[in-house]
Amino acid sequence: MSNAAAVISRAQKFILPIGALKDGVELRYPAGHENAGEEIVDFEKKPIGDRGVIFYNSTDNSVQAVQGDDSGVIIFNLVNQSQADLLRAKHDELARASSTPGILDHAGILAFLDYATSLGLTDRYNSTREFIRKRMTPVGDLGANEYGLYKRDDRDICHAVRLDGSGFFKGPAASPQKFEDGAVIVQQGKEYRLVQCDAFEQSYCYSDNTAIDARELPLGVR
Repeated sequence: MSNAAAVISRAQKFILPIGALKDGVELRYPAGHENAGEEIVDFEKKPIGDRGVIFYNSTDNSVQAVQGDDSGVIIFNLVNQSQADLLRAKHDELARASSTPGILDHAGILAFLDYATSLGLTDRYNSTREFIRKRMTPVGDLGANEYGLYKRDDRDICHAVRLDGSGFFKGPAASPQKFEDGAVIVQQGKEYRLVQCDAFEQSYCYSDNTAIDARELPLGVR
């Protein structure tokens, strides 16, 4: 993306680590999906894993999946401190009832996702603990816990271009991300991700910390 704008993430995100699940489901596309029954794969057509958690990002209308082998996380985008406090309390409540002491089991994770939805936090996607360690820092003191509010490193420069119109983007999500009225493609290292325009404007700013109008970004080639 040679003509892309240099941007940095300013959004606070809630990170939910996924432990080694004894009750994770097979990571296959659910009924109703065009690839129903097939292994869920990433944008490089590689299987995401054998078992874990399948969930949905209604912001992008896309299926997401995360491995249940203690290497993955679910990231919730644009979370404020009040929402984070509620999520941490819900996590602790569900962890006490978990079949695996100390971490959420599969049922607990689904209940946590439902609770996040009730708070309006529907923009969520999979990532890895390694990415969090390398690219993000906690907001405040999380103590011994790994779950809670994080932000991207301010020095971590990303690059962005806009897309006009509507369409699909085959990125790291388990199914193509959909957009109806333009979108933004963000390059983060070697990874590309589609971000809806309104979420982009709330989540990113220029590298000099000034606000961005997504419509003014350089146009990407489709």
